[in-house]
Amino acid sequence: MQTYDDYANDYEKEVAEYEEDYYGNNNYNYEKKRNIIIKVIIIIVCVILLIWLFSLLLKSNRNIKYDEKLHMENVTKVRLASERYFFIDNNLPVDGEVKQINLKTLVDKKLIDDIVDANNKVCSDDKTKISLTKNSTYVLRINLSCSTLENEEIYFYDLNNYACKNCDGNTYMDGKSNVPQKEDNNNSKEEVIETGYSCKEWSKWQSEREFDPSLVERVRVFVKGVKKGNTSTVKTYGEWSDYILNPILEEDNIEVEKIEKIESKWSDNKETTNYIENSDKVKIVDKRVSGGGSSSYCSSGYSKSGNICVSNKIYTADLTPSQYNSYHVINKPCNDSVTEKINGKFVLVRKGCKYRLTDSLKTSSNPSVTTYIYQELEEYPVTYYRYRTVTIENVSEDDVYTTDYYEEDKLPEGYEKVPGSEKIEYSYKVKVCEK
Repeated sequence: MQTYDDYANDYEKEVAEYEEDYYGNNNYNYEKKRNIIIKVIIIIVCVILLIWLFSLLLKSNRNIKYDEKLHMENVTKVRLASERYFFIDNNLPVDGEVKQINLKTLVDKKLIDDIVDANNKVCSDDKTKISLTKNSTYVLRINLSCSTLENEEIYFYDLNNYACKNCDGNTYMDGKSNVPQKEDNNNSKEEVIETGYSCKEWSKWQSEREFDPSLVERVRVFVKGVKKGNTSTVKTYGEWSDYILNPILEEDNIEVEKIEKIESKWSDNKETTNYIENSDKVKIVDKRVSGGGSSSYCSSGYSKSGNICVSNKIYTADLTPSQYNSYHVINKPCNDSVTEKINGKFVLVRKGCKYRLTDSLKTSSNPSVTTYIYQELEEYPVTYYRYRTVTIENVSEDDVYTTDYYEEDKLPEGYEKVPGSEKIEYSYKVKVCEK
């Protein structure tokens, strides 16, 4: 039989197990939720970064231009130079062979100038590849490497006369007389004469090339010229503003004009005691009157004391009653009083008196003074400002091309060679005259 203590112990054990299970599971669930939230945040950040990178890529691609017409013009220039290198200069592959060069080879041999694409970028000299393969026909492949992805262009040439089958007539290889011939040392004198050329004078210039070992060849190259259009700066002006007094600073897009004038203006208030009147250049604003009436003063050597004047000097003497009453006694009643007989009369004499002499006040009249407050009309310089906007544009003129061909060193002044416009002419004479 279980006691009360047994029941209590069982109850406490069950409570402990419940609490361990409850809080333990809650901690586990919290950690799990936190890990899920962190993973979701990382995924969101990665998606945002990918979107940003794609937007940058799309933006950069939008700034790149591709011009199909310019592409074909560049390919034609490379093809014509390649025809001269492979066919005319006799750098042909043998059966099944592939000869490959790059654009730098053609540039170094002065067969072509730099090739520039629609983004004003020079196509790579090293990465632009040109190859010629000999199978059932000659196959010329041109792969330009420029700032955009350029299409591969393929041209086919006849095995026998090298005539281009898909050049639309714009080619050196027309299949007529431009097939290189091997030199034959057994040519008879009759064969040399049958060429139709002189052994002393050069023939007229012709566009067809002869591959005859009995002939001496000279070559001249004609080109078309281009005069690059000048770039000029054009300024467009806006309307002038009204004149104002506040200074205006001149800037690149603002033109400032200023004028100076002499203007009249009333001055600040001035004062004078001299007599003045109103006029065209003087304006009296106010006037004040001061002074006038009378004033009292003392004679020299005396100072005012009340209603009388007293001497500045102090005297010491014995004074009779009349003197004592008329002087300004300082040490009243003096040192002592003694009765003495003076002129048969007994009088009270004051002994050792210190005193000042007295005098009556003098009166004088003062003149009045008039002070004028006035303004003067003065002239002074004034600067006025006005402005207008300036718009600056760079205007490029069109390039001018020649209609005729010239030797490159005889192009008109200011013209330069049009790349790829070369036209070759040949002149011949027989190597050996018949004896």
